[in-house]
Amino acid sequence: MPNSLDEDPYQKGRYSSSSEAVWRLLNFPIQQRYPTVVHLAVHLEDGQRVYYEPRQPIAHLTHTPPKTALTAFFYLCKTDPLAKTLLYSKVPRHFRWDASQKVWQIRKKGRSIPHAPPVAPCSRTNIFEDLKTVIVRDKDGDILEIKPCSTYTEACQVLGLLEDDSHWYQVMEEAAVSVTSTTPYLLCHFGCCVCGLNKPITLWENHKEDMTVDSLHQARRNNPTENIEYCDALFNNTLLILEDKILSITGHKLALYGLPEPMHDQPELTSKDVWKETCYDVQALRVYIAANVPRLTPDQQQAFIAITGMIGIERGGMVFLDKPGGTGKTFLLNLLLAFVRKEKDITVAVVPPLA
Repeated sequence: MPNSLDEDPYQKGRYSSSSEAVWRLLNFPIQQRYPTVVHLAVHLEDGQRVYYEPRQPIAHLTHTPPKTALTAFFYLCKTDPLAKTLLYSKVPRHFRWDASQKVWQIRKKGRSIPHAPPVAPCSRTNIFEDLKTVIVRDKDGDILEIKPCSTYTEACQVLGLLEDDSHWYQVMEEAAVSVTSTTPYLLCHFGCCVCGLNKPITLWENHKEDMTVDSLHQARRNNPTENIEYCDALFNNTLLILEDKILSITGHKLALYGLPEPMHDQPELTSKDVWKETCYDVQALRVYIAANVPRLTPDQQQAFIAITGMIGIERGGMVFLDKPGGTGKTFLLNLLLAFVRKEKDITVAVVPPLA
């Protein structure tokens, strides 16, 4: 047994069989690797792996991470004209990675390379930012466009390096017109393919009505007297179902894939009154407000500004409007109702009891 914690709790040893012994005595090659494979690190900026020993001081945690083959390649491009002319994958042909010193060293054996042009100074940070800029060239090599991208994924999409989502769109379109029970199939299909999509939000925007059609029919059956159409409440209900499916498959929520995050505190959709107050055409309400607010009289405008201001800061209160009949009280109240409903909030107009 070891006498202290510093000693290894096992014995180090090696067994060599007679076959291996003879092989070594005859100087036969012990190992061979063909073709030669060199592991090249690929990571995002400051995304390299860093390893620490348990006994290392805490101060080591704040040190600059060591160079990787990728970051050392950026530095090599800054100092070596030849490296500037090579792709990252071609560097091992002419340079050797020294893992102990974390540098690329020129190979002493190999074919000569034509003289390379001088390089401009660059930094590691600039290189990572440059990877997000795509230079579009024509067949003659002339620059057509320099397109800056916000993410590496977007840059890869512009370069055509990622798989296109068109086949997913085609499958969803075929299912929307051929499957009898549309919603369950599309929701299951969407939940299974969302992880492999480049832009899941596009597929959602194109087919959210197809995935909500069964919910719409159910709502119309429950409320036969209401003119119910597709609305945010129905789409939110579909997103709730979709999130449950994706959680069961991947363990992640919709927001991770760039999809809208559903509201979990939504009122019951079976209530007739709730449907009536949540299925307004928001765009039509905004047009109505823009067209009629300029028509307010000075007194009406003063009341409109005061009441909407109270609503905006969520300050409770009571306002009493007193004017003779025919002076526009109903017109003002309709504008106030539209103002609240365009924000997808609920407001109810009631008749006060008789005195």
